[in-house]
Amino acid sequence: MSSEPRLVHVVEERPLPKFYVFYEEWSGEIKSVSNKLRPSKYPYLHTDDKTASDIMLGLLDPKRYVVFEGTDQKVIIKKDDVLRVKQAEDVLTQIPVIPANKDVDINIVIYQNDYFVEINLSQDTIYKLTGRRFNRKFNIEENVNKSKIELFFVKSNNPFYLYKKLIIDPISLVNDGFVLYDFSDLKNKISMGDISVLTRRVFKDYGIKYKQNYVTVDYHSRKSHRREFSIIEKAVANKFYTFSVKKHPDGWLFKSNFDNPTEQRIYRDINFYLTDGNPFILLDSIQIPLDSIGMHKTFLLETDVDLASCYLLLGEEGKYINFCFEEQTSHG
Repeated sequence: MSSEPRLVHVVEERPLPKFYVFYEEWSGEIKSVSNKLRPSKYPYLHTDDKTASDIMLGLLDPKRYVVFEGTDQKVIIKKDDVLRVKQAEDVLTQIPVIPANKDVDINIVIYQNDYFVEINLSQDTIYKLTGRRFNRKFNIEENVNKSKIELFFVKSNNPFYLYKKLIIDPISLVNDGFVLYDFSDLKNKISMGDISVLTRRVFKDYGIKYKQNYVTVDYHSRKSHRREFSIIEKAVANKFYTFSVKKHPDGWLFKSNFDNPTEQRIYRDINFYLTDGNPFILLDSIQIPLDSIGMHKTFLLETDVDLASCYLLLGEEGKYINFCFEEQTSHG
């Protein structure tokens, strides 16, 4: 036997490579993946998860994944596996007022004259959370952080006057898009224009929209090019109408019952067609210019068509406006 020593080669197991996954704090949306730490405005997850490698190499679509923050860990998951809603902040934040035509993550729409409050979730936010816009319903159990949307309705400039507290499960907003509340019990206590809202954020951006009257919900799931049929109806007491119509020797007077057109989702001239109920039988084509709309202006519509016996065919804006006669008009 040889007494010469033998060299034993020890093969060290190489550690798995790690990656830096930069993500948006509130939505978990993955912004980029790198094998080196670099300056960024986004927080990062340092992980050896192969998913991170595959995303960096372009083998996986980052839009289908999010960084999920649980109570004691951060991991990469598929959007379909869980609904990622952050845990509520410890501090109360006053929700700012935003323009009526703007959408943020959570929109609180206060209809001042009707004492209605609508809470809706932006479709863009739903897409960031779920990777899809439609055809998926989530279960309550999928909100793994058990986060709640808490809204405190207080007196402006005096948060010690609490009028309402709403607690909403974000699952219901993801599934339904919006929820509508009746605040009419506050009519003898405060004007809706004097209300502010506080929250503990579970989403990044919240905004309040003040609107004069309620016609239909502010929430809209997607752009539609469908035409809307409408009629000019006899006025019903205590119901808000976008336009009042009255007979005139030279045609018909259309009066705006509001100040700001954007609150009614009117952003351009209103074009509509008058038909006899059959969309292929056109009686007349009408346009109300934008500069004649709002601020309670009156516009003279010159037409020989009897508006009491025809239909109005409108575009997308037809979902958000309605019409009534100021006085009863015969059907000829």
